[in-house]
Amino acid sequence: MYLKDQPEPDESIWLSLNEKLSEIFSDEVQIFFPQELKDYHVDWFMDLERVAFRSSLRYSEDEILERLQAPGHLLMYVVVNSVPEAVLFGYTLPSTYVKTFHLDTIAVKQQRKGIGKRMIEALIDWARTENFLVISVDTEVEDEKGIQLQRFYEGFGFSIVARENSGNLTMKLVL
Repeated sequence: MYLKDQPEPDESIWLSLNEKLSEIFSDEVQIFFPQELKDYHVDWFMDLERVAFRSSLRYSEDEILERLQAPGHLLMYVVVNSVPEAVLFGYTLPSTYVKTFHLDTIAVKQQRKGIGKRMIEALIDWARTENFLVISVDTEVEDEKGIQLQRFYEGFGFSIVARENSGNLTMKLVL
């Protein structure tokens, strides 16, 4: 499967992210946007989700492939020494009145080191350059590891637009 309209890793936003992540990892970092989806890219996605998410939140291979059919998607891996350390995936929401990018997945192996923060900062910069007006995300107040996800996103300016009794939240950032 070919992935259309993926960014080029040499754009200034991604070069800056690469530099920031290289400081965190103290090693060679590659920001990678697959142009053609290979089996190992799906394996990477699933492996990263296994580390970061409980089983009820993980996608099957078919679900990943289905979501990659969405228009205006972005699939980015952070690779360190040929090992995937993080994935960020999202897509344009087609049925909104304003151009909205939906952040579907961000999964990071080494949490609480600032990796996810740097990835979200780069995503926000990228979304602005792509003329998105809103970024949305479905999340939780807190995950099973005790990570305060609501506060994490609020730190970037996201606000709650919907709250379920289960603790699930829909948040948005107006750019």
